Amino acid sequence: MKKYLKIVFNEWMNASRDKRELSIARELGYTIRVLAITKSKKQVFSENIAGFEVLRIPTRKYGYGTLGVLFGRIDAMIQYVKLAYKEQADIISGHDYIGLCVGYLANCFQRKNKRAKLIYDSHEFGLYRTERSFVRFMLVKMIEGFLIKRTDVNMMVSDSIADEVKQIYQLKRRPVVVRNIPSYWELDENKICEIRKKFLLHLNIKENGKIMMYHGGITKIRRVELAIEALKSIDNVGMVILGEARDTEYFEFLKRQISEAKLEDRVYFHQSVDLNELRNYVAAVDFSVIFSEKKLRNLYYSLPNKFFENIQSMTPMITSDIPEMGKLIKKYKIGLLVDDDKPEEIIGAIHRMTEDKALYETFKENLIKAKSDLCWENERNKVVDMIRKLESA
Repeated sequence: MKKYLKIVFNEWMNASRDKRELSIARELGYTIRVLAITKSKKQVFSENIAGFEVLRIPTRKYGYGTLGVLFGRIDAMIQYVKLAYKEQADIISGHDYIGLCVGYLANCFQRKNKRAKLIYDSHEFGLYRTERSFVRFMLVKMIEGFLIKRTDVNMMVSDSIADEVKQIYQLKRRPVVVRNIPSYWELDENKICEIRKKFLLHLNIKENGKIMMYHGGITKIRRVELAIEALKSIDNVGMVILGEARDTEYFEFLKRQISEAKLEDRVYFHQSVDLNELRNYVAAVDFSVIFSEKKLRNLYYSLPNKFFENIQSMTPMITSDIPEMGKLIKKYKIGLLVDDDKPEEIIGAIHRMTEDKALYETFKENLIKAKSDLCWENERNKVVDMIRKLESA
């Protein structure tokens, strides 16, 4: 039986991209296993997540103090390598450069004819994922650069990131681009109407008022405050913020901003919902906003899940004018691009979205084509081809 091993250094709960990848591997005849962490237990244990066997490795075995965390991570790394070695997988897919490092080390202990094919499945622009000191930046670059030239396939999430990675590490082959695209979503009009009515109950806008949405993790880098600030200059538009507050300080800042602007009756916070329900929530609003912190190159080149989720929900967008989102907004004409450092552009875009009926209908019509093109049913072929090439190599 062919074996496919996914290695991640997180708790692997909402890993929609990984699950799509693994579903394809399973369709192609592979037995699937995932290595992931646990912070709640001190022994390795197995559980089933979305039909996949997940081996959980403790990272807090020695407690939560500084030394305890350090020793816990070292111990976890050793356990990861041991388990990856024992698995004797045919293909190992590393979620990031740390996961790839585990796969590489496990291979080093295998006989040459037993070594797994290595996939670097980088979900972000790893080198520029966060701001780092020069020393840490160079260390990550050295590790990633060493590993990335020893993989069988490098997989990135956008064309811009693939091009940059190829140039930075002088790769002979451009990484494969597999975008974070959901499957083609069927929408439930009855549920959409019910959800919209629920939103309207919490928003002080007229029956003909418009609803905009931000959905996703509520963090500073998503610049949700820009949309709230714009509401101060706009009447009869309410905002739904759907998602979990991942940054408590920033969440409190947003609540103060709303209170000071007296917008409590026009901004509604809603907890995150199951991915299977998300489509109808996003479809229940008139348009969405996606702004991005551009100082980090990882975010500047990003093409987030929520972008495609809006497309699958048939929801026009106002987005930051950054390369990847901008390219698709222009190609399909499904929304408006703004320089989000200019408040007047955001306000102007909201006015156009809510007042220009012909333009809005054009966006809705164009979303039909975008929804058909930009779905996992099309994107998945890249993963199928990648795995088949690894098998024949």
